[in-house]
Amino acid sequence: MSGEESRELAASIAKLRSGCNLIKRFCILCLVGFTASWAVLLALTIFDLVAVGFDGEKIRAVLYILSHGLIISSLLVISVQIFSGIVAGESPFTMKQVWRFRVSALLLFVLVLVEALLAADFSHVMNVPNAHVAYDSVGPIEQASVDINITILFFTVIIFGVSVVFQYGNLLQRFSDETE
Repeated sequence: MSGEESRELAASIAKLRSGCNLIKRFCILCLVGFTASWAVLLALTIFDLVAVGFDGEKIRAVLYILSHGLIISSLLVISVQIFSGIVAGESPFTMKQVWRFRVSALLLFVLVLVEALLAADFSHVMNVPNAHVAYDSVGPIEQASVDINITILFFTVIIFGVSVVFQYGNLLQRFSDETE
């Protein structure tokens, strides 16, 4: 590689690191803002539960807020870790990054389950409006539904696919390092 190509490559890497640093800072800002608002919401919901009395719907609401908040916070922490490694000059094609993407995909899948199980009641009939699959009860007593967010499931598959690409990149990088 010539000196000019080397300088252009170094400049491109510096721009990417700068962009990753901005994304990392945005993720930290989102993490702080989300965690603060989530903690307030959780505290108010628990206070309401204790002050007014325990019932199944309020307990389910607390469980939903708690689990949803933990999952989103964890996803934001992982995002910060992913971009921090790149800003620090680490190769993105490491098994650590692969596992971060896989944990993110798993957390997104768990988020779909949490939303489906805790956000609504269970029911029987299926319809598909827009990007959600909704199961609606048809019983005469009351209508209940469970929404399964297909969009999040789609992104779960994409993120898992990205982890496979990063694993492939890691293997190619190791192979290249061994042949030099």
